Amino acid sequence: MEPQPPTPPELERSLSTTSGSESESGREGDNNSRTSNPAGGSSDGRKNSTVRAVEVLSLAFLFPIAVYAGFRLGGWLGAMVGVPSLGSLAGGVVGAGAGFFELLRRLRIESDG
Repeated sequence: MEPQPPTPPELERSLSTTSGSESESGREGDNNSRTSNPAGGSSDGRKNSTVRAVEVLSLAFLFPIAVYAGFRLGGWLGAMVGVPSLGSLAGGVVGAGAGFFELLRRLRIESDG
């Protein structure tokens, strides 16, 4: 049976092992400066401008996509029942509600953090 390739944490540990001449305590400071925050922020919790711009841009697409998806799904369900226009209208309203809910949720998270 072939050995499995190392997973990312195992690979990072193997790359960060020190040789006999380096002390472990001297490397701890270096390790913190090389790690990145998965949310795109720095170690003190601030987000960089690129991540912030992408989050704001995603909000611009959120509402129209929710309305369109609700409209199309509502029309499909309405056609199954026999009233596609009423289904489209109801789906659009539900999609708009879902879009507003998500928009408010994200804004609340942004104002808290």
